[in-house]
Amino acid sequence: MAVPDTHLRQIARWCEQRVPAHALHQVRVAYTVRGSNVTILEVRAPWREDFGPEWTR
Repeated sequence: MAVPDTHLRQIARWCEQRVPAHALHQVRVAYTVRGSNVTILEVRAPWREDFGPEWTR
């Protein structure tokens, strides 16, 4: 069973409210959906050049 769209909108709104605007260049809260599971995760900006330009989850 898929996660209802209304729930996903609530989760997205919750994630957007976790980090203040002045810190979005360093950290974000995001979510992924796989089937009926939702995973909330913290995403951080690259902090070492040898790790590459990708954000870390």
